[in-house]
Amino acid sequence: MSKKLLLTDLLSRLPDAPLYAWHGIGIEGISVLDITQDSRTVRDGSLFAAIRGNVHNGEAYIAQARAQGASVILCHPDALPLCEGHPAITCQEPRYLLSLIAAAYYQPQPSNMVAVTGTDGKTSTAEFVRQLWECTGHPALSIGTLGLKSNRILQDLPPLSDNTSPEAVRFYEALSVACNQGIMHAVCEASSHGLHQYRLEGLQVQCAIFTSFSQDHLDYHGTMDDYFAAKTLLFERIVHPRGLAIMCSDEPRIAALAQSLRAKGQRTLTYGTHGDVRIDAITPMPTGQAVALYYEDQRYSFHLPIYGDFQVYNMIAAMLAVQETTHHHLAELLTHAPHLHTIRGRLELVATTPKGARVFVDYAHTPAALSKALHTLRPYVNGTMTVIFGCGGDRDKTKRPLMGKEARMGADHIIITDDNPRTEDPATIRTEIHAGCPDALIIPDRREAIDHAVRHGKAGDVIVVAGKGHEDYQIIGTRKIHSDDAEIIRDTIGELLIHASS
Repeated sequence: MSKKLLLTDLLSRLPDAPLYAWHGIGIEGISVLDITQDSRTVRDGSLFAAIRGNVHNGEAYIAQARAQGASVILCHPDALPLCEGHPAITCQEPRYLLSLIAAAYYQPQPSNMVAVTGTDGKTSTAEFVRQLWECTGHPALSIGTLGLKSNRILQDLPPLSDNTSPEAVRFYEALSVACNQGIMHAVCEASSHGLHQYRLEGLQVQCAIFTSFSQDHLDYHGTMDDYFAAKTLLFERIVHPRGLAIMCSDEPRIAALAQSLRAKGQRTLTYGTHGDVRIDAITPMPTGQAVALYYEDQRYSFHLPIYGDFQVYNMIAAMLAVQETTHHHLAELLTHAPHLHTIRGRLELVATTPKGARVFVDYAHTPAALSKALHTLRPYVNGTMTVIFGCGGDRDKTKRPLMGKEARMGADHIIITDDNPRTEDPATIRTEIHAGCPDALIIPDRREAIDHAVRHGKAGDVIVVAGKGHEDYQIIGTRKIHSDDAEIIRDTIGELLIHASS
């Protein structure tokens, strides 16, 4: 998607832009035909953003961008000598300015925008928001870990990165393309990385959700305080001053943030075992769970055909967001709860083995998420519970023994295996996990580990394959190879059925 805009017009659209400086020839008359931070896509008229990334430094490609016809370069002041008189905009925070420019260039945008942050629950909550919008007759789009999802067939959507929160240029382009095809309701996941790197600046958010907070990403943020501070940026800078903040009151830090926001005049709604929406009871059922809650002094009961008490929390947050953006009351939205469907890889019942063991796949890759998954499934266990999991390489190392400890506390049998070891030694990762669960069995190959558990499962047993969820790959070294937990489970059960019938 490209259109021709005078740079003066584009810059005049920026709200509260950071200080920037113009260099080179006069700004009048310069046009922008597209925006990119990938030098390989630069063409005549491109605005090229030379961003210093974790892996690649865009400043190294300024000369290439100039040679390919970039009309203007956006960069840090230190990189100005590389522009050698070429038209350039410098800013101390180029990512921030890039997001604002991208939001101003890619117009129009959906008029109803929801953003979801939290250590766990972002994907499920965002998907429930999308499903509920669609249930109430509003074409919708979700952007996040699962990519771009809509019940409409949308044309010409740009490819997005694997990041939970995509880079700003493609993110805003996707929203604009969808909006031009009738999508007025959109929800996105707001990761701590994305917020810290200004990827959502310029987004017009009517409703922001904070689902949960626990340890993760300390390899990037360093401390829990810094990690939480990154999450709060959604409420401090992104959500509209008259927008709604929806907060899980069961987490002390989030509850304190809700109080602080209210004191500043921000509209807030809380939910949990106490709050504006109070969960009264969650009862496990063979086909999901029965739920009772209080809202506005009324008690409501309904059935949710999805496993996991944490999914009840996610669903409530989603319903409050949809109530805000459609004016359908929560009571009406609850009638749609029985029609919500499981999000792939989120406590997903994949299959039942020939001997009667039920096998679930879950994305849990933090200590808190693993604990929740095992605790949630315990009522469904009439035999033993087995959990299979690993930890990613080149990521937060401190959570590895904690994951092992949660597995030991929540499961009867534990199998440690590999999960995206990347460039780390897989054996070292497994050893660090093993410190938290010394009695665990170690089977390095993930397919073999799943195969072992499935073949040994008996009637009444529950098997939980955690960590990968919807992902269909393993990253070993720098190679991405095909590996899908659900597919492996079904393949093994298929082999067992063939063997049983022969």
